[in-house]
Amino acid sequence: ETQGAGLGPPEHLYPSHRIESMPPLPKKKAAAGGAKGGKKKVAPPKKKQVEKKAEEEETILAKAKRVWASDDKETKKVVIHYGSTYKTAFECREGIVRWTDIDEEYAISFVFAGNFEKRVVANDNVVEAVVDGDETYFVGLDDDNGRYVLHVEEDPEAGLNVKTTAGPIQFATTQTDNVLGTRRKEGCSCLYGNPCADPECCQDWHNRFDVAARNGWKGF
Repeated sequence: ETQGAGLGPPEHLYPSHRIESMPPLPKKKAAAGGAKGGKKKVAPPKKKQVEKKAEEEETILAKAKRVWASDDKETKKVVIHYGSTYKTAFECREGIVRWTDIDEEYAISFVFAGNFEKRVVANDNVVEAVVDGDETYFVGLDDDNGRYVLHVEEDPEAGLNVKTTAGPIQFATTQTDNVLGTRRKEGCSCLYGNPCADPECCQDWHNRFDVAARNGWKGF
């Protein structure tokens, strides 16, 4: 018997496939906060909170450059010792001291040549330092952290910018010049108040400036 125009078998043969209309979904009630999603308005963060968060995210180098770029920052003085003779109070902004100020006072670059190492130590702990080109910032200095001491180690290849003899300090024009005759070779000149220039004859090369100072050296 022919079924009706290709519409499939009679409906009574497959009752489970019968499509019934679904009841309508219930409408959502509007939230108490208003018709648009019911979200409460959040007040924008206060200015001080924004500034505090930005300050926390700021890098150490960026902070150092910022506090030293402005003249409005409150400053204080922190004493940094060098050798057994020198102790100068340097300007300190938010715990940061510039190498430029230390070098200008102690003339380190005048004495040491090349890529010499410099560090500030407090209670055997090296103070953190960040470098920006020719400038170095020492970070976290505070009077409560103890006694600050500057340590300098010369570049083993470049050495010093000055050459010393048994008498007054003289300056050499080249690396091979002997100033005022033959250099002292027979003993340690630090014991006579003049820092050695030759590690082979020095009794305490790494502490030669301290030894010379204890024996009358007045510094450069």
